[in-house]
Formats: sequence, structure tokens, C-alpha cells
Amino acid sequence: MPATRPASPCNSRLPPGLMCAPLLGAQLLGALLLTTLLLTAALLLTALPHPEAQARPEKIRPGIAYFDDEYVVEKDVPDLVGEKNYEEVYQFYEYFEARYDGQGRVVLFVAYKRGDVVWRARIVHGGQGRAPKITVTNAEGSTIPLPQP
Repeated sequence: MPATRPASPCNSRLPPGLMCAPLLGAQLLGALLLTTLLLTAALLLTALPHPEAQARPEKIRPGIAYFDDEYVVEKDVPDLVGEKNYEEVYQFYEYFEARYDGQGRVVLFVAYKRGDVVWRARIVHGGQGRAPKITVTNAEGSTIPLPQP
């Protein structure tokens, strides 16, 4: 008895190099799915935070509020570790706001907890080589020492 081929949805008399429609459709669907997965992965990677995106902005606009959920104290002056938008930090239990002068120095730093002010530091920068004058107050307006991170 001669060997029989499995039933194929395609006509076996197609010219060489041509595929039948069901097989071509499956290959196109596979290529489309692969392309979709690659594009999705690329979009997700670009949406993830990059270290350079978390850094302090290169050009700081005086008086504009900048936010983050972390801060550092350098030379007795609090400053943000990075920059995040307000909607991003508002979800945190504790977050911080900084405002800068025209020379990129912190002039106001505010700590929030659940949206309420916990403490604020006002910084007055002196001339060359002079240390800045820092006044830290709590929510009630009493002077307190600068809290450390």
C-alpha cells in the first residue's frame, strides 16, 4: 500500500516558492505578534526610570517647586536627591519640596507627611565663602534643629 500524505488545506500543485493562504496567514500572524511584543518591550523600557532622569535637573528655574521622596544634607543645607513630578511623590507617605534661587542654590525646603507640612527650612545665602543662614521651623512655627535623612 502506498504511503499517504496527511490531508493538507493547500493544493499540492502550487508553483515553487508560493505558499497556501492558511500557512501564509499563520506566518503573518506570528510576525505581527512578535513585532507587537518587541514594540511593547521597547516602550516599557523607555518608561522605566533611568538614572539620568532621576538626577537634579540641569537647568533649574528659580522659584519653581521641585519634588522628590528622598533628600540629603550637604554642608548643612537640605537638597533633593533627584526630581519627580508632584503626582508621583504625592502617593508617598513622606515627600519633600525644594525651591532654588537663580544660582541653583536651595532657598526653601519643605518636608511633607501625608500632604501636611512637617518642617520647613529657609536658607539665606551669603557672599562668597560665607556659610548660609538656615532657619528650620516645624508645622507650628517653632524653631527646630535640621532633621537628618
